[in-house]
Amino acid sequence: MGRILYIIWNLFLVLAPIILWLLPVDAINNSKVDLCPSVIIFNTECPGCGITRAVINFHHFEFAEAIYYNMAVVIVYPFLAYCWLLFLKELLFEFNSPLAEKIPVKTFREFNWLKKLAKRS
Repeated sequence: MGRILYIIWNLFLVLAPIILWLLPVDAINNSKVDLCPSVIIFNTECPGCGITRAVINFHHFEFAEAIYYNMAVVIVYPFLAYCWLLFLKELLFEFNSPLAEKIPVKTFREFNWLKKLAKRS
């Protein structure tokens, strides 16, 4: 059962950017639903408000609108893309696949940038 959940989770993570790209931006931008807990509970916007809409607009190459929703998108989106690429690298080279044997690249676990970052703190 754990292996099946692992496969489903990995498929979701691989397909998430593709699914976001297929979603219409207008449906997200014109939504009247507030999902931010800060807005719902305290009726005030936090620094992260609008980041979901900003990321989706950035993903659809609508940069001006993305920056309108939240300027932090210029930092957040490249970081998310970098993390997604590292995840793909780990997923591809974690298993004993013919592709992994032909390409001499260290795996994500050997670099393990999160552990190095945690040790510095």
